[in-house]
Amino acid sequence: MKTVKTVLAALLVTASTQAFAANPVEFWGCKFAEGYGMSDLMEHTEAFNKIVDDLPDRKYSAWIMTPFFSNNMSAVDFWWVGAWDSNTNMGGGFDEFFASKDGAAWFAKYQAMSNCEVHTLMTSTNIRMASE
Repeated sequence: MKTVKTVLAALLVTASTQAFAANPVEFWGCKFAEGYGMSDLMEHTEAFNKIVDDLPDRKYSAWIMTPFFSNNMSAVDFWWVGAWDSNTNMGGGFDEFFASKDGAAWFAKYQAMSNCEVHTLMTSTNIRMASE
């Protein structure tokens, strides 16, 4: 019985630690270069998804966010937000994407389409999951 209690306690600690683990999240605050807009960016994200789908790392999630309200609505046209489940997967994902010919070419075009003056890497700790 003592072994069962020990195993249950270990599982509980592991689950609670994973629920509150800090995950890396990257933010790029960008303005479109002249001649480019949201439709160009969304078309370019299709190419991004195809490149990432062919890489071994599948632990990356990404969002395009547009300001709905801000104290400075002209600061950025969009935010590219990317998240990984661990620092290890972030490092591996960077290596895989930027070392690939297609990833480097994609990023060069992304930089031509946009001026991203804000680039921030943060850790994110989930403190509440949405209820169903």
